[in-house]
Amino acid sequence: MTPSPRKKSDRPAGATGKRTPAASKPRRSSPTRSTKTRVPSPAALPPMPLAPGAYPGDLEKLDALVRAQGVRGLTEETATIHLPLEAPALTALAQQLEEIGRVRILSFRPLYLLAQEAVDFLGGKLTAYIEAFHLTHLKEPGVDFKRLADHFDVPRTVLKLALKSLVHDATLKEHEEAFALAGFKRELPIREEKALEKLEEMCFGGDFRALTLRDIHQQYDIALPKLEAMLDELIERRRIISGQDGFYLHARWLEELTAKLRALGKKELTIAEFKGLTGLSRKFAIPLLELLDERGVTRRRGSVREIL
Repeated sequence: MTPSPRKKSDRPAGATGKRTPAASKPRRSSPTRSTKTRVPSPAALPPMPLAPGAYPGDLEKLDALVRAQGVRGLTEETATIHLPLEAPALTALAQQLEEIGRVRILSFRPLYLLAQEAVDFLGGKLTAYIEAFHLTHLKEPGVDFKRLADHFDVPRTVLKLALKSLVHDATLKEHEEAFALAGFKRELPIREEKALEKLEEMCFGGDFRALTLRDIHQQYDIALPKLEAMLDELIERRRIISGQDGFYLHARWLEELTAKLRALGKKELTIAEFKGLTGLSRKFAIPLLELLDERGVTRRRGSVREIL
């Protein structure tokens, strides 16, 4: 009598064998949220003290909820549906996650959270988009915020945070609400490039000259709006510096002055000593010192300046 074939359920425990081609097919996963809003799962949370009013496991639950929302962010209303806690306990959990760099708190009342991975994810998308924009818009200084907001379907608060982070990290630069890659240089017509060179050479050279817009306009016969645009371009290229008192000076001269101050070997400097060092009158010395304060080269302390 021929034995009947063994059923799958009859295979002895621990028995092994090669899978058939049908069995080796990958399991079909269930539908997931679009990759536009999903971020990769980070490492497990480190041990953290239990937040007041929370229960064991709540921190992990909140972390998962925030990540699941992707670039949309997690609102307090959605959080409390899945994690019914009092507001103080929920806020304490959010602060614990922010302390270890897992989330960004965009608002406390009501609570609004965004996963740090979502910020990084969106940042990568923004950088790629702006880089592609530069390739076809060489004469434009960058992408304005409205265009980015129209292209990326994310809350404006989230978009602003991602852009701010990229500017802070020196990945992007911002000028008049337009965003460009930090190393991007706008391509100008040859005539405008020569005009910029002439303007810089005539008005600044490489020596100290603190000029106002009116001074430059008197020297350079060009319409005022156009002149302002040219000066903005020189500022963008870090060729000149604009002071708060409305004067411009050459960036190279300011760099040389900064190096001189730090080479003095002194911790403090009086206004009289600064005037002697630069040969400037008080009219220019005071606003220049204020500019150095603003740039973190010096710090005012009473009647003297600390050299930082």
